[in-house]
Amino acid sequence: MGDSLRGQLLKLFGVVVLLLVIVGAILRYTYVDVVTVNDDAMAPTIFGGDSVLVWRTTDFDHGDVILCRHPRQQGAWVIGRIIGRPGMAVRIDREQLVINNQRVDRDFQGELRFEDQQNHNMSTYAWGYEALGEVHHLFWERPERAITMRPVERSTGFYLLSDNRTWIGGDSRALGPLAHHNCVGVVFMRWSPGGRAPGELGEGYLDILD
Repeated sequence: MGDSLRGQLLKLFGVVVLLLVIVGAILRYTYVDVVTVNDDAMAPTIFGGDSVLVWRTTDFDHGDVILCRHPRQQGAWVIGRIIGRPGMAVRIDREQLVINNQRVDRDFQGELRFEDQQNHNMSTYAWGYEALGEVHHLFWERPERAITMRPVERSTGFYLLSDNRTWIGGDSRALGPLAHHNCVGVVFMRWSPGGRAPGELGEGYLDILD
């Protein structure tokens, strides 16, 4: 490769990098926030230590993972998946999610071992995919722990559920539905992994999140 061609390629590479930096800066200060997740409530989709990108918006769809202000703790945040929009009925029947009297399909893929940040114990989790309309997302639960919730006949806000169904106290099962005005954006991408995902699942940089 001639010096001239090599120089042109280096210049092109430099221009592309510069454009990416400019676009990233514009997004960072206009529409996108970088948030570091502190717990495993949304595992196996998001793990404690992961940094994620949040698109600032007030337009939320069923199945979105969203960031909301904590209703009871000043300065704290809640990340959860919308399983119930305002007016929807939500319940768990025989450990299966039921929305507007329709059972949500689940496809279990197997079991794995993981040390959860909440209990600091190495436990076995059954994991798989759950279908919320067009959104097919990861979830897991501990087989020996029954999943329960108080039935909601008509949600007054966004009913958020953690993908880690055994996590206690971090979603609408404990906090109730979240008001629309308290929710600030959609979590759409893993910016960088925290390195805590089990090898069976894996996680990488710039992973699009379902």
